[in-house]
Amino acid sequence: EHPRIPLITYPYEWSFEMLRAAALAHLDLHRDLLNGGFTLADATSYNIQFVKTKPVFIDLLSIRRYRDDEVWAGHDQFLRMFVNPLLLESGTGFPFTTVLRSDLEGLRSETLLPLLPWRDRTRLTVFLHVVLPVLLQGRESRGALAAGTPSRRPLPKHAYLHMLEQLRNLVAVMKPRPKKSFWSNYSRSNSYAAVSQAEKETFVRSFVGKTRPGVLVDLGCNDGQYSFIALDAGAGSVVGLESDRTALDAAFIEADRIGAAFTPLHLDIANLSPSQGWHGKERASFSDRLRGDAVLALAVLHHLVIGRNIPIGEAVRFIVELAPHGVIEFVPKEDPMVQRMLRYREDIFPHYTYEAFTGFLRDVADIAAEIKISNSQRRLIAFSKRAA
Repeated sequence: EHPRIPLITYPYEWSFEMLRAAALAHLDLHRDLLNGGFTLADATSYNIQFVKTKPVFIDLLSIRRYRDDEVWAGHDQFLRMFVNPLLLESGTGFPFTTVLRSDLEGLRSETLLPLLPWRDRTRLTVFLHVVLPVLLQGRESRGALAAGTPSRRPLPKHAYLHMLEQLRNLVAVMKPRPKKSFWSNYSRSNSYAAVSQAEKETFVRSFVGKTRPGVLVDLGCNDGQYSFIALDAGAGSVVGLESDRTALDAAFIEADRIGAAFTPLHLDIANLSPSQGWHGKERASFSDRLRGDAVLALAVLHHLVIGRNIPIGEAVRFIVELAPHGVIEFVPKEDPMVQRMLRYREDIFPHYTYEAFTGFLRDVADIAAEIKISNSQRRLIAFSKRAA
């Protein structure tokens, strides 16, 4: 028996740094197994789960004894589920999560190759593991090889280990393509005055201290500023949801550096991961997997209502349904951030008012505390969900 993992996550919900950490952990485990006379039967990224920021291998039944001179049966799968997605994002800037969510079998090398810049195709390890197999596969399909099942040359263990080391060196140096990101620096560049920032932090600390959530959900966690504050105030763990990949990687790196009980995930709040796979049951929806005790929705509501055209009542109910307790920040239309969102579009949101917001909130929850932030029209409201 082993401890229950608090939250199952999937590769299409991970940041670049998370998938890279998972790939390195998989390769390190495989190397150690080979040195001990064992190997892995497959190489899917679904065999890795995260506990805090640490990748953990969970599929013990895929470990089996090594047979002399055998080839790596999971080589192509490791490319599809780890290497190719990382190459896609590092080489082109296109997020691999979009691809992995649409194809649970991963990114095939023949699909990746036309998208990959020449500088990446000509790297020795990429050429040997990605480019050359595609070229040979094309030759086979044209009938260049003899009919029948082609024989595979034996692979001595030292060559097997060298192959794993090659891939590890490749993965270790890959980085996400640099992107300027407003949200990755939001906690240091927003328009709050110092006193307003302090008020917001104090409110969050007080809320967490009173509710003591085992699992807190931070909607739009950005670089993790309030997730770390919540942990310091007594939250058992935090699951952060963020659609900005640069901010997410920054949050993951910092959480890993300090050993925080924080799992930041790449998720669009308005389009959470659905149930997928065989009969729609192979991969459960994120909503079915998440069990939160409290939720932070700081500067999120206006993005849902004005940015994504979600009715304010629906947005409020969505937030409240995530956990029995929570904090919602209401950002009025007069706020510079909302004015920026409305600059190039018609204001078709007559119901986006504080009165309407609190009315919808009171339909489903009790308001436990509230403050108006100094030098701002923003308000913070703590709520407790009303029993059905």
